[in-house]
Amino acid sequence: MVKTKKLSIPKARTSALKQQDNFAQAADSLEHLQTQDLSKANLNELASVVREAHDSFQSHMVSALEAALVAGNALVIAKEKFLYDREIGGFRGWVSELGISRATSYRYMKLAQNRDIVSQAETLSDALELLARHKAGQRTLQASEDKSSVKKRRATLTLSSERDHKLAMIAESKGIEVSLLISEVLDRWLSRQKNPEQIDIS
Repeated sequence: MVKTKKLSIPKARTSALKQQDNFAQAADSLEHLQTQDLSKANLNELASVVREAHDSFQSHMVSALEAALVAGNALVIAKEKFLYDREIGGFRGWVSELGISRATSYRYMKLAQNRDIVSQAETLSDALELLARHKAGQRTLQASEDKSSVKKRRATLTLSSERDHKLAMIAESKGIEVSLLISEVLDRWLSRQKNPEQIDIS
């Protein structure tokens, strides 16, 4: 006897009108979160905002970037509360209770802290790319400034062979390295800037 398969009746799909309604509701809830004054919110209220924004982020019902910025802003304010009030526990523990990974929460915060940079982006991936480019640029600039600073210090500390020899002898008599002796001399010189005096290194 041949068994016939029962045809499964497909579940009713959400109509386009219903999907639009869901999208509008999600957008409204995010707009409500964006207009809240979170600076006066307590930790429970901030937790509620973070959860709601994170849910919106995961549901893709609204702009992922906007949801991430709302969550990030609430997390930044919450972290400040933990910094000023040590008795309420640890920020990381609080975040873990929200059911959000540490990496995700810190990504939200980075986006919120760099809103002026990521606001030019239309999508979350564009925002993350802009942020990565900005960080790379900052690192390059810092490295360039560090090299320039080192060059300036080296140029300033260029000594004649006679002075170099004298420093080496004084350092040897004190039982220290020349670099440490120079540091001591500079420290004394900086401390006497208000009342300049000739520094005796002997």
